[in-house]
Amino acid sequence: MNMKSTHSNPPSRLLLALLASTLLSGFGPLRPTTLPPGSLGFADATVAFGSGVTALTSNPAGMAQRRENNVEVAIDRDLGRQGTSVLAAMIDSTSSSGLTAGVAYGYDNGSQVGAIKREGSNLRLGAAAGAGGPAGMVFIGGAMNRLKISHDDGKRREINGWTGDLGVVVALAGALRLGFSYRNIIELDPLETPQRMAAGMAIIASPVLLSSEGSWNLQGGMATYRLGAAAMLGDTLQIRAGYIHDSAQQDQSSQQVVCAGIGARFGRTNFDLGISVPISSPGDPRIGIGLTYNMPANFQ
Repeated sequence: MNMKSTHSNPPSRLLLALLASTLLSGFGPLRPTTLPPGSLGFADATVAFGSGVTALTSNPAGMAQRRENNVEVAIDRDLGRQGTSVLAAMIDSTSSSGLTAGVAYGYDNGSQVGAIKREGSNLRLGAAAGAGGPAGMVFIGGAMNRLKISHDDGKRREINGWTGDLGVVVALAGALRLGFSYRNIIELDPLETPQRMAAGMAIIASPVLLSSEGSWNLQGGMATYRLGAAAMLGDTLQIRAGYIHDSAQQDQSSQQVVCAGIGARFGRTNFDLGISVPISSPGDPRIGIGLTYNMPANFQ
């Protein structure tokens, strides 16, 4: 979720196009446990610019956008679904070969999804690489995703198997990012792993970042709108905000959610706090906190 800009103000028409965008986006009815709190504060609108652990889930191609070697741990609590999940992950893009690799493990200790009691784990393994020059870069990546999840609504049901994602990010002139991702190539379960296509656009104009993205079920419907914004305050503090219009609920109802978050850097350690609040039930927020350690790397 760290911001990085290499160019000054983008053309105003690009900014207007971003703000007016009505692209669809989402992961399906359930937020993956391998998405960290920094992404939550940004409304998870990260398919075009996300890096590190965020990219491993939202668009694996984004892992190669930054040179970093990070270890991240996080925990979040969804008061609406009465569930707690934990995350541990590592991303390394410092190889002299230019290849980025990442691994993330998330575990949900038991949440309520309608009348279903849900519990289980999510393991992601991903790789990415990029090529190009000063005028533009193209990044490609893929991730394998192993789910082992049980549903219990009086009759226990197991979802156990592998699926995966493919993604592309195009960075134009440093300021404009376009991202595309095919999520859940193998649909193990329509609730847990719906097949979705995602597309997004981000503008990085230091110290501000703006993003809009979209995805839809390949079978149609289940649409969600997301917008995100972030700004750096000095060299150590980032503030984030976002909005979600989510029609990918289990019962295909719509939900509006507002999001906010902060990120702070202390030496090699980053702290992230994210919160999402459904407008219809503000007493049921989702809150996540995370720590990231940036390990020393010998760039070659």
